[in-house]
Amino acid sequence: RLHSKECMMVDFTSQYPSVNALMTNQSLLLAERIERRDNTDWVRAFLKDLTPEILLDKKTWPKLRSMVKLISQGDILPVRARFAAPADPPNIAVTPVFSAEAIWYTLADVCAAVIMNPNKMPIIEQAYELVPQGMVPTQPKCIFGDERYLIDLQKDDLFKVVIEMRQEIKAKVKSLKIQKAESNKQEIERLESMEQGLKFLANSTSYGVLAEFIEEDPYEVPRSIHLHIGQGLPRPCKTTHFETPGKHYSGEIASFITGGGRLLFALIERMGKNRGVSHALGDTDSVVFVR
Repeated sequence: RLHSKECMMVDFTSQYPSVNALMTNQSLLLAERIERRDNTDWVRAFLKDLTPEILLDKKTWPKLRSMVKLISQGDILPVRARFAAPADPPNIAVTPVFSAEAIWYTLADVCAAVIMNPNKMPIIEQAYELVPQGMVPTQPKCIFGDERYLIDLQKDDLFKVVIEMRQEIKAKVKSLKIQKAESNKQEIERLESMEQGLKFLANSTSYGVLAEFIEEDPYEVPRSIHLHIGQGLPRPCKTTHFETPGKHYSGEIASFITGGGRLLFALIERMGKNRGVSHALGDTDSVVFVR
């Protein structure tokens, strides 16, 4: 600490939309129904032979749409806890986890644990995958009411197309700024607004609506509830705050996306380590490597 170092920052382009595109989550979001299918034996075999090279193959990512129940004995996994003062709110960290009972994690998070510590294999009790069945009908849509920005979900991946649209607009803005013409100012502002609109569209549809909880106004008098934690019996308690899932809430798919983001982070950290390059810090979708 407190020493000047030569650093290089890298980040992932549109990380959550990219994870959706890699996992082909659109097939789950457009499915007529979703089947949970046990794949415990496959997951155990997959993790046993897992290498960074396998995860660099995009054909691997659609296979990661699974939940894994495991007993963690020091595996490097995400956990929510208070890491600072007791009064501070809980936060999520990726750290060695020790659990007396089995906990559910995404397969992507378990892959990250194996990548970060290849000599230690998690104790897996159970796993299942989500399998889409059928596809609901959709109609083509023109973003901004412009036919140049047409999306047809019957053949296009929403997240991939929106990312590409955004990158195309950013390139146009960069080109116009290089010209430094006063007449380009209004067009630059218009394109930058479109780029921000696509950013919000990509992030809200790729994660936000899937993880949405709507907080109700607090009750004046606490109400009794039964709190479920882990595998134990529910315990009675009282609260004045209630939340209801949003219209498009889908906890499992939302967790695939954050798990996939952490896996990308673990993968780039491992690749740096293999090259003798350490990192100083990182957060969600970026990491700073140190010479």
